[in-house]
Amino acid sequence: EGALGSFTAAVEAGATDPSLHVYRAQAAYQIADCATALSALDAAGAAGEAHAELFLLRADCHWKGERPRPALAALAAGEAKYGPQRAFTRARVQWSLALGLYQLAVAEGRRYLAQGADGLDDRLFLAEGLLRAKQHAAARDLLEETRLAHGDDARVLVQLGHAWLGLAHPLTAAGFFARAAALHDPKFARDAAEVLRLHGHPHKA
Repeated sequence: EGALGSFTAAVEAGATDPSLHVYRAQAAYQIADCATALSALDAAGAAGEAHAELFLLRADCHWKGERPRPALAALAAGEAKYGPQRAFTRARVQWSLALGLYQLAVAEGRRYLAQGADGLDDRLFLAEGLLRAKQHAAARDLLEETRLAHGDDARVLVQLGHAWLGLAHPLTAAGFFARAAALHDPKFARDAAEVLRLHGHPHKA
């Protein structure tokens, strides 16, 4: 708040440097004052578009204000000016999932991986989003690819368990939980047993 007050005071005192409005926008964003951030970016003119990150700031403020259309439009404008940006694509994946645009989310997720975000954590981020959106088949396919590339990481096995459970294959799901227990942490054996019990296979637990 102190930084925002200082930049605001400078503007009110007659300072005309457009970068002051950019600093105001960034300071306001840091304290979740998105209305001030957006007005400051507008006041900055061309300086408010001087970096790709400023488009993401604008987009995120619109999203937090429950204005998805201008949020996505800000990302598109940023890409039109600066080319594909991994952070933009990640945001578009998250927002597409939240809006129920699952096919778009899957397509953007693939684009995200193609932009170089192909590490294990990136893939798990996408799979978790798909699982939360109940897109179990897409999550399973992504996780199977991830398993081939990164091996039997505990998080991959557990997410695969949840994906198969969502696809109504409890025995397969329990098998992944059991494998996670055998390779990584015995606590996952409880998940395997619980799945089998709830789905009528207590003798296999």
